[in-house]
Amino acid sequence: MKQPADVASSGYCEHPSARHIKLYLPYADANVIRVRTSQGPESQGAHVSWLYEIPGGWGWTICRECRARDARSA
Repeated sequence: MKQPADVASSGYCEHPSARHIKLYLPYADANVIRVRTSQGPESQGAHVSWLYEIPGGWGWTICRECRARDARSA
């Protein structure tokens, strides 16, 4: 099963189990933290979105539900 079009285009995930992370830092600093987080043990097997702009900063989501649904449909 594919992700909804809005997830595919923005990276933002609206699953109830998704963890939303927001940082109020410059883009480069926020992206470094996002990349490090995506490689950590808590993110193993999870969908990690790219950065999206929020008022005053940057955010991303981590969602295990996206990957689980993709695996079931394969």
